[in-house]
Amino acid sequence: MGLKVILIGPIRAGKSTVGRLLAQRLALPHRPLDIIFDSYLDSMGYDREHAARLKKKGFYELTKYWKPFEPEGVERLVSEAGDSIVDLGGGHSIYEDETLFARVKKTLSPFPNVILIMPSPDLEESIAILNERTGGYVSN
Repeated sequence: MGLKVILIGPIRAGKSTVGRLLAQRLALPHRPLDIIFDSYLDSMGYDREHAARLKKKGFYELTKYWKPFEPEGVERLVSEAGDSIVDLGGGHSIYEDETLFARVKKTLSPFPNVILIMPSPDLEESIAILNERTGGYVSN
């Protein structure tokens, strides 16, 4: 299986920063799913015109449409990335739908180096930092 480190955590926790630094230190490619995911969508049957119409109705409507595509993005990235540092976007490891969550959990389960990145080991401090970074919508 080689060396693959997968970073997960909430938005603005520092996954991309840690991923870049770790990739430099270990001389491995850095593969951020937030950047790569868009290149996967067309081959997954994602309808960009439909998504644009939903976006006009609000971010929540758009999210409901794209969320079922995320597990395939996670599956594809971890299967093709080889030795690398992978960072999943803040939403790529969080699912309200149990089936989607189980799919991603199963995808990540063979990898021993799945690391949760938080701004602090203290939950309340992490929430305060994330709220400062995101404009205040993080809660426990």
